Amino acid sequence: MSYAESLAQLLPAAPSACATKWLLISLAVVLVFKIVAKRACGGHCCRSTPKDLKLTYFDVPGRAEVLRLALAVGGIKYVDERLSRDEWAVKKEITPFGQLPVLEANGETLAQSHAILRYVGRLARLYPCSSWLSAKADE
Repeated sequence: MSYAESLAQLLPAAPSACATKWLLISLAVVLVFKIVAKRACGGHCCRSTPKDLKLTYFDVPGRAEVLRLALAVGGIKYVDERLSRDEWAVKKEITPFGQLPVLEANGETLAQSHAILRYVGRLARLYPCSSWLSAKADE
């Protein structure tokens, strides 16, 4: 999915005030990560991006929206799998912790939105490699 396609999916035709506010807050978080990471990351910790990233979540913004934003800002191609209630009922048993979002990369599965955000942030060079600056970004 390209950057433009990602952003087009994030912006509904007629966004509500709440959705607009939520999107702006999410974008601010991603931009803060990008500013902090530019000072800290020489690229040695995040050189290889998996070619088969797949993000799975429901067909709503929720916890995966900041992940989608980070992937879009970083220009990282991924498959955005959006599940319906019926599809979720089938997949729930095979997901870690029985929860979403889930990110699949290189045949492995990563769960929990904050862990996924750190991983995606490093891939997109939005999250610092330095332990101290990483902690400050999480603060």
